[in-house]
Amino acid sequence: MKICMLNPFSKFAAVRQFNLAKALATQGNQVTLILPKFDKYSGYEKVNIEKVKNLKIIHPFQIKSKILELSMAFYIPSAIKKALKDKYDIVHGFRPTPFSGYIGYKIAKKQKIPFILEMGDIEWESMKELKIHPSYRVKIVKWLEKKLINKADGVTTMSPSLGKYFEKKYNKRVIAIPSGIDIN
Repeated sequence: MKICMLNPFSKFAAVRQFNLAKALATQGNQVTLILPKFDKYSGYEKVNIEKVKNLKIIHPFQIKSKILELSMAFYIPSAIKKALKDKYDIVHGFRPTPFSGYIGYKIAKKQKIPFILEMGDIEWESMKELKIHPSYRVKIVKWLEKKLINKADGVTTMSPSLGKYFEKKYNKRVIAIPSGIDIN
């Protein structure tokens, strides 16, 4: 199976999805993982990622800046363009952000394939409570949460209670997939 996965974080913060991508690749799937080259979690430095058989890493073009909108101005079109060079069987986007869930939805729609959205938390509420994001960012992510959950062919989360929250709010089945442990 050819799987496209998208994460809004560099490898340092993309632990769950990176390990899932590695596990899927070691089972013989052809996995493409799209994630930023750098972000606040990498100290705005490029992250080197280990080579894994059957796992292709794509770093879309981004400008090295601590200003999110500037850093990611070219990221979305670059990610979509690079991803569409291949044909996938399924797309898995992590979080309802413009840098992962939205891109994943656009790729899946263009290729007419299933789109799975993973909800790590109630993203917009977390952003609002942290009080470090401007209100327009919170509103965009809140809007994307509703749009992407409703458009997704499947929704996953790592927490059963979070899954129940989204099922009740959006009347959509959610599958909880707990994080595993990497003992290596």
